Amino acid sequence: MCVFVCCGYICLAQQEDVFIPFEEAYKRVYHAKKYDNVNIVVDGKLDEEIWTNPEGWSEDFMVTTPVERLVPRSKTRAKIFFDNKYLYCGYWCQELEPEKMNRFIAERDERNINDVVAIALDTYHDFRAAIEFAVALGGNKIDLVVLDDLDVNLSWNAVWEARTHINWADSTWTAEFRIPLNQIRYNYKDTVGIWGLNLRRNVRHSNEMHKWSLIPRPNPGHVYSFGELHGMVGLPKPKGIEFLPYTMGKFRSDQRIEGSPYQTGRAWNGNAGIDAKIALSDFTMDVTINPDYGQVELDPSVMNLTALETFYEEKRPFFLEGRHLLDFKNGNDMMFYTRRIGSSPSYRPQGIDNINSFAETKENIPIIGALKLTGTNRSGVSLGIISSVTAPTYAKVTRSGAENSELLEPLTNYSAIRVRKNWKGNTLLGGMVTSVNRNLSNDILQNNLIRNAFTAGVDFTQYFADRLYYVDFKGMFSSLHGSKEAITLLQQRSTHYYQRQSAQDYLGVDPNRTSLSGTSGWIEMGRKGNEKWSFTESFSWSSPGFDLNDMGYMRSTDVYSNKTEISYRQKGIWKNMRSNSLTLTQENQWNFGRTAIHNSLRFSWSTQFLNRMQFSIRPTYGWNFIDGRLLRGGPDLQYDPYVFTSVSFNTDKSQRVSAQMDYSNDQNPGKKRNSHTLKPSLTLRLGNHIYIVGEYAFTKNDNSVEYVARATDENQNLHYIMGYIHQKTHGLTLKVQANLTPDFSIQFYGSPFTSTATYDHFKEATDTRSKTYENRFHVFTTGAGGEISDLSAANNMYSVSRNGENYSFRNPNFSFNEFRSNIVARWEYRPGSTLYFVWEHTMSNRDPYYMSAWGDNLDRMFGLPSTNIFMIKLNYWFSL
Repeated sequence: MCVFVCCGYICLAQQEDVFIPFEEAYKRVYHAKKYDNVNIVVDGKLDEEIWTNPEGWSEDFMVTTPVERLVPRSKTRAKIFFDNKYLYCGYWCQELEPEKMNRFIAERDERNINDVVAIALDTYHDFRAAIEFAVALGGNKIDLVVLDDLDVNLSWNAVWEARTHINWADSTWTAEFRIPLNQIRYNYKDTVGIWGLNLRRNVRHSNEMHKWSLIPRPNPGHVYSFGELHGMVGLPKPKGIEFLPYTMGKFRSDQRIEGSPYQTGRAWNGNAGIDAKIALSDFTMDVTINPDYGQVELDPSVMNLTALETFYEEKRPFFLEGRHLLDFKNGNDMMFYTRRIGSSPSYRPQGIDNINSFAETKENIPIIGALKLTGTNRSGVSLGIISSVTAPTYAKVTRSGAENSELLEPLTNYSAIRVRKNWKGNTLLGGMVTSVNRNLSNDILQNNLIRNAFTAGVDFTQYFADRLYYVDFKGMFSSLHGSKEAITLLQQRSTHYYQRQSAQDYLGVDPNRTSLSGTSGWIEMGRKGNEKWSFTESFSWSSPGFDLNDMGYMRSTDVYSNKTEISYRQKGIWKNMRSNSLTLTQENQWNFGRTAIHNSLRFSWSTQFLNRMQFSIRPTYGWNFIDGRLLRGGPDLQYDPYVFTSVSFNTDKSQRVSAQMDYSNDQNPGKKRNSHTLKPSLTLRLGNHIYIVGEYAFTKNDNSVEYVARATDENQNLHYIMGYIHQKTHGLTLKVQANLTPDFSIQFYGSPFTSTATYDHFKEATDTRSKTYENRFHVFTTGAGGEISDLSAANNMYSVSRNGENYSFRNPNFSFNEFRSNIVARWEYRPGSTLYFVWEHTMSNRDPYYMSAWGDNLDRMFGLPSTNIFMIKLNYWFSL
């Protein structure tokens, strides 16, 4: 149907009055009016006199996708005004096919499956970020922060009202917003009174987006292209003081350890705390005392066989709100990774066998309190400050009947300051400083943890020619201080691996160092803007001693990188394609020893058809890849050329039934490495209340150069053992969301996960930089008189005898099984106040042997000891 409708639109394009001229559509202006003490009932009906008065209604909206500036068949208008307490917005939406209206009742912040109307406000008119309030026809509210580069933060939640109403008699529906001004940050002394404004409507059945003011698809910046809201003067001084106290009760049931005074099988505990939000002129101060950072949403199961850290998304509201003001990234490296705060303890009690010695389990470090200050002033200066203190964490330990306490984590302060100045959206200059300070009075922790970690960064962005061209620069510096033992351990960690054989001429572990420092940064220039063709050229670096991981996140360092990228973006419909983009990327990397370690060429094609089906393919060819991390500090390993391909396809996500298929393949021409991942998923909407998502992921990984172990012979010589891994990973995820009303929902999440592997063709790394695969390793001979013995049933070990040297390594075969699930009932019983009921169920185990069939692993999984957590949490929002 959509194809025929859009083909009809294209035929109509020959008529001039079908399109709104660009100069009349782009950056429109709306004049808002102030009233005294508006009295309306927020029911979505727009039947009060202030709404029925024709004065103040906007121009008709236009279609922006799939056909830009097209006059729509179904009209849309909006009206905005304000008083001393609230900003009001009303929408009138015509629908000539009312039976096709999508009025599904979804959870809060779900914006992709419904008919939606929204108002976005750039209150400081600095073209950097905007807050958006939206309501779906089904009634669920959506609030978010959108940045100029279209990065979206859905975790920002304000306290406001919105309702919708359908008038079947005249084929229209209406929406009514009442937004407290104390939920909006603005310059109340501003005498110009101009805000950025974006008003939009999403029509799901026709796959159209209607906007009041045109934002071209290729554009010089999303927020930069907003229309303008005039008349925002005489606003009250912000007096927002909000409180959100909570109380929580939790019961935990898990496996009982015989004889342990700590793992008794069940435990009760409770907690209480308070969050406060205080408006300080242009800024907002968030304070939390004894916060509850228990996550309602679970992290996904992951099997990581590398030496590098797995990244998990932040899900705690306190850290998510205003995060764009504390953001400082260089590629995937970030100066502030909020999950460092309140993570699991760094140290575990040693020698615990759960027979004669037992230890208390501490999953997270308690947070005493945190303070955050964010906002933008009338001069265009954005500020983000956060400081958090975590408590000393002790665990009770019993050895041979004697009990004492051991310190697992010291008293620690985490602080970050981010400042950025904006000149009319075209010039941005900023910086960031972070610090982590630990009170290390304990000898064990002193030898393992960094005492003080500092980082500093500066960034600069300059746009030219109406934002068609740009230059972007970031530079960072880190300095870490601690004992000789702690700095030695830091040099040897996977982030650095100073002990690498290939790095001895420019690195090497220095056991006498008490500090480590380094730099990182990038410079990029290019052309983007509102044009079909764009290009970027960038250069980045990260020196061997650079480290962000006490406060931020980074996987590895010691690299220079150069990247060239050329892109083509389709403007308007072409053939049966709604949008189209093609990108060619070439990247080169070197380490600081001036060795070329990676060269690759990638082609990306992404398209969306008129029926909103999407397809993308990204093949990458790498003709040089040297891995300095695989052998955990051993020699660098030369890989053969490889091809990595990812393909993705999905149907229209706005339909009641939608499907997606993702596939990736990583292999080299000789198929010495061949990995396939297939990930189909299906989404169903049953009626107007139930939402089901099912996803299955299967990975088959065959890799002849998988790391196995580092073995030491009787002469203390190191041997790096590798093997041919045959790994299969299955993951099934099911999410069921039942939304009885927009304010009450019940959600189920369940995910069985298994990963099993067997290894063969064991070998020792020898001439790892050889251009010939066979010369990089020595494959152990087997059988009678062979170099490697059969697996010992007694200790699950292989023994090697070669060239007069004897050593052994553990059988690397494994079967990992995990099931994670939870049920969450959420009721927002009044605006901003919520009651939660949570049941979390977990089973997890890793066995040192191989189980081949997924069914066998599932049987094993559901027979594992389980952990059950039942929690009730109540918070109550109020303001002064």
